[in-house]
This record gives sequence, C-alpha cells and structure tokens, in this order.
Amino acid sequence: ELVKRFAPRLLRLTRPIVGPAHAPDVVQVTFLKLHESRALYRAGAKVSSWLFTIARNTALDHVRSAPARREVHVDTDAPSDERARDVLAIDKVRSAVDELPQEQRDVVYLHWFADLGFDEIGEVLRASSVAVRARAHRAYEKLRVSLGDVVPKEGA
Repeated sequence: ELVKRFAPRLLRLTRPIVGPAHAPDVVQVTFLKLHESRALYRAGAKVSSWLFTIARNTALDHVRSAPARREVHVDTDAPSDERARDVLAIDKVRSAVDELPQEQRDVVYLHWFADLGFDEIGEVLRASSVAVRARAHRAYEKLRVSLGDVVPKEGA
C-alpha cells in the first residue's frame, strides 16, 4: 500500500536529483531502508515525512557516491534542434538548482518535484513552516533571475 501510494511522488522527488535512469533504484532502496528501520518508527509520526526524509537522504547519498551518473532525459521524437534546446534548457535549470544553497535546494526538490506542502517539508527538514516558506521564496527568486532567458515569455 505504501509503495502504491508514495512511489510516484518519490520518483518525482528523486528524478531531478539522480536522473531518470537511477530514480527507480533510489526509490526501491528508500522502501528497503524504510522496511529495515521500521522498528525506529515513532507511533503517531507521519509516515510520509519519514519516507520523504529517507528518500531525500538516499538520493543525496547516491549523488555523492558517483556525481557523474546524472543524466538528462530528452524527447527523442522531437526534431534535433528542439532536442538540443531542451538539453541546454534542462542543463541550465539543473545547474541553477544545483547552485542554490543546500537548504534552499532541498525545499525546491521537496516542494516542486515531490509536491509536498510547506508544513510537510518542515517536518522532513526539521524546520518551521515559516523558515521553509522563506527558503522557498529566496530559492524561487534566485531561480527566476538565473533562468530568466530559459523560461518562455508570456505571449511568445
């Protein structure tokens, strides 16, 4: 039941961190770690917060162990000039997110890719909701500035 309920969100969280080829493996290891540490679960605690914390840490461990493994997914049905633009845009977005301070990067991953609310992100990161909102605001402002030429203009 947990796999069915959380795997899609965990994939969305881990895919931008470890790349699309490794995300399923990281999610599988996450569930294995959850099972192995089930005795540490505190009754009444949110399983989702615990699970996303394990997934985030597992993904970061994966990246630290082999940073060159990260890939970029590109639609192969698109024309080659469109694929090239996609690769450049994806690289620029990934680079911009990677340049954020770790605290802000974590919030972006959990908010944007895992679709968690700020209260739940606060539980995962052991921070207040106010602190999480401030980190998100600062991160999105930095990304807006650094990615200004990547995001299409309205009406364009």
